[in-house]
Amino acid sequence: MENITELKKHKFIVIGVDHYTPLGLVRSLGINGIRPYLIVLRKKRFSAGLATASRYVKKVLQIDSFEELPDLLLSQFGDEEYKPFVYTCNDVATSVLDDLFDELQSRFILSNCGGAGMINHYMQKEMLNDAARKAGLNVATTWTIENDEIPDNVIYPVITKPFESYEGWKKDYYVCSNREELADALKKVSGKVFIQQYIKKETELCLDGCVINHGTENFVSAGSIYTYILPDYYSMEMVVTEFKDRELNDKVDNLFKALKYEGIYSFEFLIDESGNKWFLEVNFRNSTWSWASTSVGMNLPLLWAYGMLFGEIPEDAHKTIPDNYIALAEIADYEQRVVKRKMMTTKEWFKGVKRADCLFFFDRRDLRPFISISSRIFVREVIKKLKRG
Repeated sequence: MENITELKKHKFIVIGVDHYTPLGLVRSLGINGIRPYLIVLRKKRFSAGLATASRYVKKVLQIDSFEELPDLLLSQFGDEEYKPFVYTCNDVATSVLDDLFDELQSRFILSNCGGAGMINHYMQKEMLNDAARKAGLNVATTWTIENDEIPDNVIYPVITKPFESYEGWKKDYYVCSNREELADALKKVSGKVFIQQYIKKETELCLDGCVINHGTENFVSAGSIYTYILPDYYSMEMVVTEFKDRELNDKVDNLFKALKYEGIYSFEFLIDESGNKWFLEVNFRNSTWSWASTSVGMNLPLLWAYGMLFGEIPEDAHKTIPDNYIALAEIADYEQRVVKRKMMTTKEWFKGVKRADCLFFFDRRDLRPFISISSRIFVREVIKKLKRG
């Protein structure tokens, strides 16, 4: 990439939990000679490092809460000659920084929707769904719950969905076939939810990319379609393809223009049994799957930094993706399909690893994270066996 020397004058800061989402981002920068600072929540007892174990990390800074981020950024990086680039890999971290965007933008380059609190505004599912409809995207019918009262016009089945991310929000999704089931589900949720028409999915489509110039220039690096579906979890294996649906791409562009978003993103669709694509959500941050884009030559962290600095995405940014290019989050896949759900044997799982073109944990250039997480799983399984006697 041209002008990478200019990018290297800036510090790069990656924020998240010690997970494989920031690991892919750290590696994307590291293989290009940029060693980022990594800010993570303080390790829990007996936890093994993942992103923190990467050879590419310049320095690890630990915090007890993402609420500490603004003060830490300002105290450690607030007086740099060249504005540091800030990447978030967590919704809460994104939210905290977005509230103070107006104050931070003079000292840092970070994702935004044009003003303080605007990403948070669109993190509310009701606001984002409304904007998606106006952009021309298919959005399932929704109903709002007021004072725990279920509207009379609800058409079943429905699914409960959190308005925004909060502690334990992923557990508050319930598929309900009738009013009684819905009433029972609403007693269990821990946060504020709305209900939405339930659409049976055949698979999902995830678009990864980055946006600059206040939402007017959108670069889609890849579309990923899952090879299998889990009823209560996202899948770990996907076919990565070039996104060629021009009509849908235009609608995605329309949404980003309306939101004035600048940043890396993942854009999620549900595909039903008839092939219709239904809008699910936008993650206003770096996603786990962005490492797959890097692996096919479209390095989103670098492309976004370049775009924010020079006002355009490089002309040669787009790369051809080989046919049937498979990406696999191998460790997470093993835990889900072999250990937890008994969907396949270890031998069958190894065959899947061998055919994968992109792995999210193992990388010959950066082995310590893989060794670290593998050791943790081994110890955990040994402890389970000991407890069983």
